[in-house]
Amino acid sequence: MLPGLKKYQLNSDWNRHFMRQDDQKRMGTDPIIRKILLLTRDPRGLASSNKLAGIRKNVPRSVSSKIPVYIEFAQRALRLLESHSLVLLLRYEDLCANPSGTIRKVCNFLGVTYNESMLQFKEDRGHVLKGNRMIFDERNTISEDTSWIDILTSNEIFSLVENQQLISLYQKLGYKLTN
Repeated sequence: MLPGLKKYQLNSDWNRHFMRQDDQKRMGTDPIIRKILLLTRDPRGLASSNKLAGIRKNVPRSVSSKIPVYIEFAQRALRLLESHSLVLLLRYEDLCANPSGTIRKVCNFLGVTYNESMLQFKEDRGHVLKGNRMIFDERNTISEDTSWIDILTSNEIFSLVENQQLISLYQKLGYKLTN
């Protein structure tokens, strides 16, 4: 949670369901204005994270088996962006490259005042980028996790960047997928 925001709720199943029909109906008639922060990540980073989670849990997860999941996510994300004006697309990579500018953009979208303390992620006890690893790391900076470069095999990267549907969808979300 960002310090300075009073209420902030994350539905962990949201990426699976996005906007169910009953949610869409409520969003249109409910007097409370709902805004959505849609966070995306390069599918190579997603694949690497998923692969490592499978290793940690001793449940192997092949990269190719997750491609349909990434495609479905991108399709739903694009539909959401096209159909609702109260959605802000945030790329994980942009947040890491320019934390202050990106958080200012979020604050502007949400109508809250930006405060430098929002970047003091170690002061907060909520979940942060890279999870608990960042909390216990000595560094006080946000940096992109590019470990996919070393974790994914060349065949796994190839399976992602050669999938034309995946490439096309993620280009619309601002990604350029190449070897």
